[in-house]
Amino acid sequence: MDNLENNSIVNPSNDNNQREYIVKETSKNKTKRKIFDTVKNIFTYLFTGISLTAVIAIFVFVFSKGWKNLNWEYFSGDYQAVVRNFATPDDYTNDLTIEYEYSPSEGEYFSKYWGVSFVDSVGNGGVSQVVVSYIVPNSPFDTELYTQGAESGQFTPHIGWIVPGMTTITNDPNNLILNFSTQLEGSRPVEMTSNSMWFASCLDKSTQIIMGTISTSGDGFRGSFIATIYMILLTLAFALPLGIGGAIYLGVYAKKSKVTNFIRSAIDLLSGIPSIIFGLVGALLFIPLFSSSGKGSIMSGALTLAIMVLPIIVKNTEEAIKVVPNSLSQASLALGASQSQTIWKVILPNSLSGILTGTILAIGRIIGESASLIFAVGVMVQDNIDILQPATTLAVHIWSVMQGEVPNYDAACSISIVILIMILILNVILSIVSHYLNKFEIKQNKTSLGKLIDMIKKAIKSKKVKEVNDVR
Repeated sequence: MDNLENNSIVNPSNDNNQREYIVKETSKNKTKRKIFDTVKNIFTYLFTGISLTAVIAIFVFVFSKGWKNLNWEYFSGDYQAVVRNFATPDDYTNDLTIEYEYSPSEGEYFSKYWGVSFVDSVGNGGVSQVVVSYIVPNSPFDTELYTQGAESGQFTPHIGWIVPGMTTITNDPNNLILNFSTQLEGSRPVEMTSNSMWFASCLDKSTQIIMGTISTSGDGFRGSFIATIYMILLTLAFALPLGIGGAIYLGVYAKKSKVTNFIRSAIDLLSGIPSIIFGLVGALLFIPLFSSSGKGSIMSGALTLAIMVLPIIVKNTEEAIKVVPNSLSQASLALGASQSQTIWKVILPNSLSGILTGTILAIGRIIGESASLIFAVGVMVQDNIDILQPATTLAVHIWSVMQGEVPNYDAACSISIVILIMILILNVILSIVSHYLNKFEIKQNKTSLGKLIDMIKKAIKSKKVKEVNDVR
């Protein structure tokens, strides 16, 4: 009995030891947890910083190299330059006695005996060039030039055209022939600080022009931009009906089975196939359908891209259909609507946000795709676009200008800026449309763009109310 009483008594020393042990272990665990959390946070911030730095570096590089060359002429101009070879008639000689008057601006150099002014410029590809900035009416450069070749006849150059170079005759016996060109900058005299100064000075010594070349700027990417728009529209015309239809089948009609699992696996596998494989398949299957000559076309490229973007549209649309509450479908069916009516009137309208997301992602893939289109369409840059003829998209145009021993980084970066702006505009449109279409959006989870839209709507509404009150 005494032993039982002794055992029932709590030993204070043991209880204290237990508390000390628990406190000690808890402190150790807290220290370990703090160390692990600190290490995890360091790695998180490190990798996030590396990713952010890489993105910023890409943007800085692209904009620093391409922004200075990006202008409306480059954007809307033709890739193929109009070139004319010209000369003065054999029976014409400029005696260098009549001086023409013109007040050139800074950086502009005027030939007083030929009545033409030149200015230095940088071409669309970042190449230095000499441009005609002014022509005095009735001057020799206005009335005494004739084109050579198939389109022979009197020729008047236009302001803004480029003069790569000329070969002229002078009245100096020691230097009878002058040959000056932007491609011969190494032979330019030291005292001539610019090519335009050199050209004007040489012309003032010349009595005849044996041969000269003048051209439009060329190197524009208007045709590639139009081809990209055509490629987007045609690809979506093929891919959206197939993708949305497949998503409706998988999300509404299909039951869990081996066949359904196989279809989903095939879609996932399709999204992982390299794009160059799609290009080869597209070249073999679709080029013969639209071209007997074996050349690619925008149509064959659009069909190839339609297969490539199908997984994106199917997966996003299916996920959007699954998010729609099942109670809406059941309510529609309970009211007597058929399954197809429920899909078109209930499910799809409430899935538009996800469908648009898939569409925007597909458009981004179309804009940035190049490897498959090299095989399925070709690399021939065109100015006049025909959907049954080969043409390059913006991405393939970048690949084209980067070919050769001297890649044109400036031109590639300028086109890259246009692609980035297109993607940015698409994302802004997606955010705005999703803000209005997403009927199950929780107000607390609105994006910053959505909050901005709400603020603008409130400001417009309050302004209208104020105007009504003022009228009253």
